[in-house]
Amino acid sequence: MLDPAPNDGRIVLVDNGLSQRVGHHAHFAFGLARMQLASKRRFIVLADARMEPELANGPLRARRVFTLGLNQFPAEGDPFERTWNDQQLALRYAEDLSRSGFKPLQTDLLWMPTARAREIAGLAAWLKALRRRPRVALGFHSVIRPLDPGTVSGLLHRMAGRAIDEAVGQTRVLAYATNKPLAQRLSPALGLMVHVAPLPHFYEKLGSEEPLPALPAGDGAVVGCLGMQREDKRFGDLPALLGRIHARRPDLRFLVQVGAAGLEPSFAALEANPRIRLIRGYLDDRAFCALIAACDLLLLPYKPERYVARISGPFVFGAVYGTPSVVPAGTWMAGRIAAGMAAGLIYDGDDDAIAEALSRGADDRTSLKAQAGALGKPWRNWDGRALVKAVCRWAAGRSLGALGQSRAVS
Repeated sequence: MLDPAPNDGRIVLVDNGLSQRVGHHAHFAFGLARMQLASKRRFIVLADARMEPELANGPLRARRVFTLGLNQFPAEGDPFERTWNDQQLALRYAEDLSRSGFKPLQTDLLWMPTARAREIAGLAAWLKALRRRPRVALGFHSVIRPLDPGTVSGLLHRMAGRAIDEAVGQTRVLAYATNKPLAQRLSPALGLMVHVAPLPHFYEKLGSEEPLPALPAGDGAVVGCLGMQREDKRFGDLPALLGRIHARRPDLRFLVQVGAAGLEPSFAALEANPRIRLIRGYLDDRAFCALIAACDLLLLPYKPERYVARISGPFVFGAVYGTPSVVPAGTWMAGRIAAGMAAGLIYDGDDDAIAEALSRGADDRTSLKAQAGALGKPWRNWDGRALVKAVCRWAAGRSLGALGQSRAVS
């Protein structure tokens, strides 16, 4: 039996999604780097080969490794073969690692914070060829395709689980998910135990006078539409949706986060309304947290089927900083509100249902904000620091700690 990794073993962050100084991947990488710097534990980062030059310096000192980005998928070819063709890119992932010249040690912890079947299979192939057996931590945030028995995606996850087992052995793999429904889907598909883990977020301590962008004119409730601009968040529907809401409640004020460039005319037209302000591009962590805290409500008009087993970053940050959310029924977020773990309103229906729920939330914003503030402590404790400590305990051969707690807000 191999000896457990000692306390001073290296942590190697393996992330082909890390390419910018801002965003989810950078948030976790910098938070992890700060913790390792404080503990004097050796820390190595293997990132996207096209990363911003600044990531090669500072606390990360990231190495350019991966020529295949996390969100790069085959867009052409026979649609029946695309999922399988995507999986074949695992070989390219393994080749990138081999060309990097990096050699893992038996005492290393290789941490893949956003794991997918393709990348797991590539990592396993590389380790098997090297005949090295470091410990491996795999973090899951969502699944892109159904994992049911008989599906191609389900098969590819089972193949990836077997591959990493063959490479290092199940006892040297820690798989975790950000929420229970996701863990319950992944465990049988991968053939691995998938734990529910603390969330990979590091929450800034905000002062009483944090600098903020100018808020929209008026004195109505401030509603935030913040976070990444993705199709599953119905980002493209926001102009029409906000128009419908304003026809009903012209007093409401909106902060809408959009991309830094290439703004669609329908979004540019929103700025003609003095009660709507566009926030362009990513924000640094402190500015994002301060903006969340400044809002009276967060509007999350997401496609519910995509969020049954997926957390929402803005929702969680709202729970931490005392801002309630308006969310669709049947989602992970709605489950947290229904269970009394977070404050907010749940809508069930079309855009009119969203407008009605938001209107009720605006009328009740004072009590909802107070409720959100009173529920914040468990969310603040179930954070990236708790995750890192739990994973490092496991890597050192000790108990899973926080991963064994059943009272998780997630």
